[in-house]
Amino acid sequence: HQFGVPQANRDALRQINEQITRLAPAILGATPQRAASIAAEGGAKLDLLARDGPDGLYLFTVNYDERLKAAKATLQVEGLAAGSEVAVVDENRTLKADAGFFTDTFAPLAVHIYRVAK
Repeated sequence: HQFGVPQANRDALRQINEQITRLAPAILGATPQRAASIAAEGGAKLDLLARDGPDGLYLFTVNYDERLKAAKATLQVEGLAAGSEVAVVDENRTLKADAGFFTDTFAPLAVHIYRVAK
């Protein structure tokens, strides 16, 4: 297997493929009516894509800062009620929202997917 793909790579690709397949209805969902944005303390570069999924609002986020900076981020979501639970998809954790926003931390190059239930 001199030119074979290592098992760890095959396993990682299988996991990514499974996640994309499972999240396809959200990934292909409509642009939501309510506004959503992300900003980092200290100016790290973060980006967000919001989509209406079948079971809530999905926020696909990434820390793409080439300086490999960790970041504390504030995610603003129009109409988000204080105390709402925000699920962090595939990370076995939830966050509690304040009125209109929630916060999270991003390691360098981290990707987080959030779901706000309908």
